[in-house]
Amino acid sequence: VKYEGAWVNDERHGQGTFYYIDGDTDEGALENDQTHGQGTLYYRDGGVKYEGAWVNDERHGQGTFYYIDGDTDEGALENDQTHGQGTLY
Repeated sequence: VKYEGAWVNDERHGQGTFYYIDGDTDEGALENDQTHGQGTLYYRDGGVKYEGAWVNDERHGQGTFYYIDGDTDEGALENDQTHGQGTLY
C-alpha cells in the first residue's frame, strides 16, 4: 500500500490517498489512521466507484455506487453493507 497525504502524531489523519497493490484507489478523509468522513473508492477494474461516508474504515451512512453499465445505487449503508432506504437507477 502506498499512502500520500496528511499525518498527525505518526497517524494518517486529514486528507489522503491510498494506492493499493490490487489497483484500487481510496481518497478522502482519515482520522486516527482510519478512513473516516467523506471519501471515494475507485475499484481497479473501473467497474464500480463508491462515493460517500466512511466510519472507522467501513462504508457507513449515505453513499452512492456507480457501475460501469451506467446503473447508480444510492442510499444508506451500515457497517460496510447496504442498509435501509435506497434507490437503484
